Amino acid sequence: MGLWHFLQFDAASFLREPFVAFEREPSFLNYFLKTMLYGEFTFRHAALASVLNGLLLAHLLVTLSVCLGLWRARRQAGLAPNVAGVAVPIVALVLFAALNRTVVAQDFRFVLPLLVPLVVLFVRGMEPDGRRGQGAAYWLGLAPGVALPILAAAFYVAHYLGSP
Repeated sequence: MGLWHFLQFDAASFLREPFVAFEREPSFLNYFLKTMLYGEFTFRHAALASVLNGLLLAHLLVTLSVCLGLWRARRQAGLAPNVAGVAVPIVALVLFAALNRTVVAQDFRFVLPLLVPLVVLFVRGMEPDGRRGQGAAYWLGLAPGVALPILAAAFYVAHYLGSP
């Protein structure tokens, strides 16, 4: 695991192969993001899982862009603890994976508590700013944030109910 392993991201592989492929994962981010949704398991309905992976990417990009927008608009008051709550665990996991040098050391479960500040950052970024009528960017940003948990719940409930 060299430095490039932690810096690269193969979006095509992430969408094409939605579940963890242990030794064949091209990068830290691919493995990390796949375990964010599915752990180290493989489920039926790989096509829907690929859609969920795409929504996760869209959601993370929206969250990053709204955080940058808040920073540029100087409305970042109180964001530092949440940014640290996301950044510190990810950096710690990268260091752990680099020192441990095993594939499973990249698992999202090690940093699960970062979901709370990640959601706070998304919500703070999507808060109305007092202007009347939100533009298309607002609704495009909100769509993956709403669609992801709904489709993920349907995906997992279908497995528990035994749908084919």
